[in-house]
Amino acid sequence: MKSLYLWLTVVDALNRDELTLPTLPDVALRVSRMCADPDVSAARLAREIATDPASAARLLRAANSAAYGGRPVADLQQAIARLGLPLTRTLVTRYALEQIHVARSPELVRILRASWVRSLEVAALAAVLARSRTPLNPATAMLAGLLREIGLLPLVGLVEARPELNDRPAELEAGLSNLHARVGVHLLRAWNFPDELAQVPVLSADLERQRDGPADYADVVCVAALQQQREHAGLLARLVPPPHSASHDRLGLPPRFNPARDARTATQLAAERVLLSA
Repeated sequence: MKSLYLWLTVVDALNRDELTLPTLPDVALRVSRMCADPDVSAARLAREIATDPASAARLLRAANSAAYGGRPVADLQQAIARLGLPLTRTLVTRYALEQIHVARSPELVRILRASWVRSLEVAALAAVLARSRTPLNPATAMLAGLLREIGLLPLVGLVEARPELNDRPAELEAGLSNLHARVGVHLLRAWNFPDELAQVPVLSADLERQRDGPADYADVVCVAALQQQREHAGLLARLVPPPHSASHDRLGLPPRFNPARDARTATQLAAERVLLSA
């Protein structure tokens, strides 16, 4: 009942245009727009990122992380050249997203924190799958994974504005889990993300999604999310055969796919985790 009441509240807020949507920090929006221009220079992009010292420092750290060998880079322009435009955009957005995963009540803080940890794991594996199983851009796949649960942000804002929605925490968490995908699409469109990313929250949750053609970003996120859920399930749950999705088929993966069993995949996954944690 709580899930239904929450959904009706969300629908009413959307219809009245009263659902407060969080905004990305300006630097992330500007960098995203600039990276969409293939002719943008690393120098110009570096000047923009430098306006946010925290993001600049973290981007330098990522470029000098163990994921990259060779001579250390000393400035932002070199870091951007090493990372490339898609990964630069993804990492700057990642830093911005972490800043807005905030709440006031301890219960909602816990829910958002758990969501962020899941999103980082899904993002890392999505990048690996895109690189090894598809022609998709791994950095964009990483971004798609980070955005999978983004719909929780406006939902948490709504719950904090309507305390009566938070009188049963266990039911609330289930309700948020059921609703965040649809709200996520709404938020990502408001942020002007392209449809191939804006639709990921909903499409990646559809295990039976049928489509012609090769795997897309929703497919890699779907498989990555299923794997993340299985890794963190209890022992009894892991004994049950894992769910099979149409996305596994499009990626040419068996239902029992486990990245830890393949040394190369495990190494790549560790490198992506390092990038995301830098």
